[in-house]
Amino acid sequence: MTSVYEQVADFIEEETPSAVVTILRPEEMLGRRVLSVRGALQGSLGDAGLDEAALEQARRLIREGQSKAVTLQDASGGEVEAFVDVYPAPATLYVFGGVHVAIPLTRFAKILGFRVSVIDPRGVFATRERFAEVDELAIEHPDDYLQRARFNENSAVVVLTHEPRYDEPILKSALDTTAGYVGAIGSRATNRARVERLRAQGVSDEKLARIHSPIGLDIGSQAPEEIALAIIAEIVASRYGKAGTSLREKAGAFAVA
Repeated sequence: MTSVYEQVADFIEEETPSAVVTILRPEEMLGRRVLSVRGALQGSLGDAGLDEAALEQARRLIREGQSKAVTLQDASGGEVEAFVDVYPAPATLYVFGGVHVAIPLTRFAKILGFRVSVIDPRGVFATRERFAEVDELAIEHPDDYLQRARFNENSAVVVLTHEPRYDEPILKSALDTTAGYVGAIGSRATNRARVERLRAQGVSDEKLARIHSPIGLDIGSQAPEEIALAIIAEIVASRYGKAGTSLREKAGAFAVA
């Protein structure tokens, strides 16, 4: 019988995010473990409440890329200590649209350790002169690229095309996956119109709520480099479940420690 960690080795090779949840306490449950992969548990810890809590923590920590000890609650409300060992896929940024903002955005992403792909059917924009540092430069129609793309919890999808005929199919495809971040450039009015069209195409409100648009944190950005900074900051904040609030505000205006 294949062990949990043999399965994990296969998932690592496939770049499929996974996590192993192992019970530490109470002693009578010590060593029970379960594998979380593709948003579901493979097996059970023997308690429905524990399974639900383990899955929630595994999803969160896969997204954050952290292995750590956690406290879970079983179905009766009792506390159980466990360790979540995560094996995330590489953080990957998919940029659809080789516009000017994409140039600094891809540079920032590479500094942060992302694997970066730029997709644009227009060869005049998708050039190595403009995107020397990216891992993949795909000069092809988004629909063709999406047929082979694999998104997961550590995938960030940024749509910069400015054209509904391109951005809406991209968003529909991305929202059907577990991609950790999905954002699209455009004003509030543009996003409202886009959402209405996607809703008319059958996209649920739950999925539509995942779209970050207008894209980026509100830092007053104007220049392309500033807009790119706002986008990558929002991607990082989303990865860790944060809103991008000022640390000074969180600490208090006059806090010194």
